[in-house]
Amino acid sequence: MQGTLDGRAIIVTSAGGGIGRAASLIFAQAGGRVVVSDIDVGSGEETVRQISAQGGVQQRWHCSWPQAVARHQRG
Repeated sequence: MQGTLDGRAIIVTSAGGGIGRAASLIFAQAGGRVVVSDIDVGSGEETVRQISAQGGVQQRWHCSWPQAVARHQRG
């Protein structure tokens, strides 16, 4: 699966834990640029730390799903 996402942006909501964190890590391993979105700042930061530790590219947003979509559309 390594490299199959080739720099594509992936927005993961509730990425601070559970399935959201697991999906974020898998997407990063596959070469995706992961946008970590969670209303819990601390858990979102932990996901960001884990992605960075494995060499992935990430960005953290403290926001709800509608806010994440609006930010992504604005670029």
